[in-house]
Amino acid sequence: MDWQWPRNAEALQVAYQSDIKHSSLSALPMELVIDILSALDFRSLLTCRRVCRLFHMLVHDCTALQYCIELAVAGMEDGPPSSVSAAERLNRLRQYKAAWDSLKWVRDETIDMSGHLWELYGGVLAQYDSVGQSLNFRQLPSDSRGIECQVWSVEILGTRLRDFAMDPSQDLLVLIENPKGTNWGISRDELRFSCIHFRNLRTGEAHPSARLATITHEQDTPDALVKYTLQVSGDHIGILFHHQGGNELLIVEWKTGQVKMRVFGDEIRSFAFLTDQHVMIAVLSAMGSHLLVMDFKHAPERPGRVSLEDVGNSQGVSSFYFPRLSYASTIIEITIRSDPAPSWTPHPNLQIPFFTARDSRLYVITIWVENHAQMLSVVLFVPSSTLISRLNDGRFGDHHPWEEWGPRGTRMIPSPGHSFVWVCYVFGTKFVVHRQLGTTPSIQVYDFNHLALQQALGSDNVPSNMTERVVWSSVVHNYGVFSTAVSTSLPYLTRTTPLQLESGDAVMCSEDSLIIVKGNDERQFRILTF
Repeated sequence: MDWQWPRNAEALQVAYQSDIKHSSLSALPMELVIDILSALDFRSLLTCRRVCRLFHMLVHDCTALQYCIELAVAGMEDGPPSSVSAAERLNRLRQYKAAWDSLKWVRDETIDMSGHLWELYGGVLAQYDSVGQSLNFRQLPSDSRGIECQVWSVEILGTRLRDFAMDPSQDLLVLIENPKGTNWGISRDELRFSCIHFRNLRTGEAHPSARLATITHEQDTPDALVKYTLQVSGDHIGILFHHQGGNELLIVEWKTGQVKMRVFGDEIRSFAFLTDQHVMIAVLSAMGSHLLVMDFKHAPERPGRVSLEDVGNSQGVSSFYFPRLSYASTIIEITIRSDPAPSWTPHPNLQIPFFTARDSRLYVITIWVENHAQMLSVVLFVPSSTLISRLNDGRFGDHHPWEEWGPRGTRMIPSPGHSFVWVCYVFGTKFVVHRQLGTTPSIQVYDFNHLALQQALGSDNVPSNMTERVVWSSVVHNYGVFSTAVSTSLPYLTRTTPLQLESGDAVMCSEDSLIIVKGNDERQFRILTF
């Protein structure tokens, strides 16, 4: 174990000699006691700190033990072993947390925007250059986590690229190509096929872990205007096909090319991975719009594709319903956003000292409602724990009414004006938005890390930019949308900093950066690095 002799060593020796007279610790050297404590989680360490004077001093003064506690409070996990010591990791963690708490970035750079296809995932910003037929990548830097900026390009000559996704942790690049959809004089049958390529993110060659470099997906309805939503989660890639014949969700195990799930239905509006084996689907239905959680790894095998309606009451399926609408309201769209994927970890070559904890994830669900020809939208913030804790594997048709999971496990607010195009506005437990507060354009960061909030509530040192620590219930009045006012109570805090932005600008968020999207005629990314 990488540990340093605690501070106040003489005082610790006195406490040690005093406490061992009345405990079994007399047979153990202090170094071994520290090793034992280091195997505990942060909650157990906090409990041990109250046991005796020795444990209190050890936990308080030992760098490795303090690092364990502060990692958890920051919503982080320890990175792989490296030459970076526990003391240095703790110092970097405090530097990282202080920068985000104060919204004080250390770098400010602007790069040009190119093309109309882009992706932001795992700390990498990618853009498609349709003229040069290449994908241009930028590894976003971080001083506190020791990540250097890297820029590289991958040629994709001869590929009619329609969309793409990536996972830098696996050097995975997923390309979607409709090989016939952009040509004239082709048959309807030729419009039915999309090609899915699995390539190396650094070289553009076939990915060495993929048994099949390319798989072909056949649509039931020919449609050259099909659109895609893609997400990578570990060994799986989810693709939602939006087309005129009805939407279709495909989940593929990309290393083997095996299709794990294929469901269709126009009521499928959006999706996100909830765990390594569960996918969450936003269902827009006249019978009651809701979130449908499905176990795609253990779903009953069915030949070909099946309708969402047919699997709605199957084994391993859970439904989470939204508040009841008023008679004059109709939900017209639902989107789900969350980043990163449930099991995501950084690429081992980066040697990152710490990264966002896999259980610290937030889902941002935006619901658009039409009421008396007026368009309204609300945002529902849902931690992954709210849904995962209520999954009942093995039961059929597990239904959760809003009253069971929503009021205490979520927070609903009127839409704060986040972009519906530049949708990477959430990372971990943070959600970022450009807001006009009075006459001052600002960036506002919502943080749903409950441990950080508890620490802030117990501290008298409140940063000036911390505008709110919200622990009380709030009410979204129905405005004719819901049958009654909706009360939710998930706690959060917000931090705000003034920044000169234009009305057409948007804000995105990664683990180490805020990315300002300069709209209108500028077409630039302004990257603020923490």
